[in-house]
Amino acid sequence: MRKMGLVVLFLIGLVLLSACGTSDVPATATPTLVPTAAPTATPVWAEATITVTLPTIAPVPTPESLEANLATAWRSVQLPDGENVALVNGVPVTKSDYEIELRRQLKQLTTQYQLNWNDPEIAMYIPQIQQDILEQMLGTELIRQLASAQGVHIPQEQLENEIADLKESVLSQGYYSSWDEFLSANDVNEESLRALVADGLLIQEMIKIHGGSPEQEQVHAQHIMVDTEETAKEVLAKLEAGASFEDLVKEYSTDSGSKDSGGDLGWFPRGYMVAEFEEAAFSTAVGEISDIVQTSYGYHIIRVLGHEVRALEGSMLEEAQSAAFSEWYREQLSLAAIERLLPDTAAQ
Repeated sequence: MRKMGLVVLFLIGLVLLSACGTSDVPATATPTLVPTAAPTATPVWAEATITVTLPTIAPVPTPESLEANLATAWRSVQLPDGENVALVNGVPVTKSDYEIELRRQLKQLTTQYQLNWNDPEIAMYIPQIQQDILEQMLGTELIRQLASAQGVHIPQEQLENEIADLKESVLSQGYYSSWDEFLSANDVNEESLRALVADGLLIQEMIKIHGGSPEQEQVHAQHIMVDTEETAKEVLAKLEAGASFEDLVKEYSTDSGSKDSGGDLGWFPRGYMVAEFEEAAFSTAVGEISDIVQTSYGYHIIRVLGHEVRALEGSMLEEAQSAAFSEWYREQLSLAAIERLLPDTAAQ
């Protein structure tokens, strides 16, 4: 299957996750020693896929009682009296569409996380789940509007190819005996699924446009990490006396993620390491060794192997594009006329 991308999976949400397993987006390649403490770069609207932390509870009711369990959940749902749950620049997100999506995701949550909505500690999450789904839907509507204003459209052939790849992936994994069974089990029909995939492809195109340059200033560095300043001074003295950096990595470094590769961290852009480490790495000349750098992970001695503007790859490219897109999107969101009409958000 051609990689659908993180944003498509966010949009399709729990439906496709239940069918296709985990995303094939590469795992974050942040070195183990000093990952940045910055928030993840997921677009703000995409975070609306349910992320609430739910407590461990009793097993989900049997299929015979699933509908009764969902009916209990629905009694906690609050909906506006009117026909819409939100207006995005005057364009409605309708209550009927919202109910369909809310029922679908509630069912997915119930079965995936074994929720018993008769438990008050579980039922209390309903308002948050409602709000998450609302934000997802109004965010998608805003992206559609922004894309249309910029003349961004998904060719029919591209959509057909994506649907075909998705169908092949679903059926090849053996969870469902037919495509119709998959659609039925996940409470979607062909039309609604096509709309979800089209939205995801549209967002991918917008990320390409507003995701910033794929090239960034990067540093290639290796390091030795130790637990105490005293040990770091000992290592630095040996380096100044002519000892091999790689040999000292093997002897002293406590970073298991890079120790076997001579402390090599590869290439990384700004924003990828904790601030103290980044500042030292980017300010040290190529071929030179830094002074001792203290971070929350320990004490580091850094040798810079390269420093240039180069193309980002893999997860670094995805994270950088997503971060740039999120910044652009937040600005567009601040300029949009958004009216939320759910009872618990009407005053916001």
